[in-house]
Amino acid sequence: ERVLSLPAELNRRREERKQELLQQWNQAVQREEVDRGIQILTELDPFLTKEEAQSLQDSARHVFKARLVALGVSFGLAVSESRWRDALEVGLSIRQEFPNSRMAQEVGEKLDTLRVRAGFAAGAEVIQRAGSQE
Repeated sequence: ERVLSLPAELNRRREERKQELLQQWNQAVQREEVDRGIQILTELDPFLTKEEAQSLQDSARHVFKARLVALGVSFGLAVSESRWRDALEVGLSIRQEFPNSRMAQEVGEKLDTLRVRAGFAAGAEVIQRAGSQE
């Protein structure tokens, strides 16, 4: 009897978690908590049906655009303040998180110069540390 009720219990718990995440998502969007929103969306994604995912598309697009803008501002400030290692790290984040964006293309054109100014050899490959996002 207990084994027979297991699938229903799993579905109930799964739905509970999904509703909890959706509530957290809506709060993060309202508060413009970009990083938290991305974290929640990543966790929420496997729970969503195609239709549910489509209904969140606009708010998700807004959150990711805000993230790209924030990274762009951080990059610009780091460059203008001659913080070359910071600029390089943020630039690599932009390229990794938004590889198809125009900003990633523009940053990519400056990476060799940033590597040299950050104290790395011109052709050196710089690998971003895990978890080192702004």
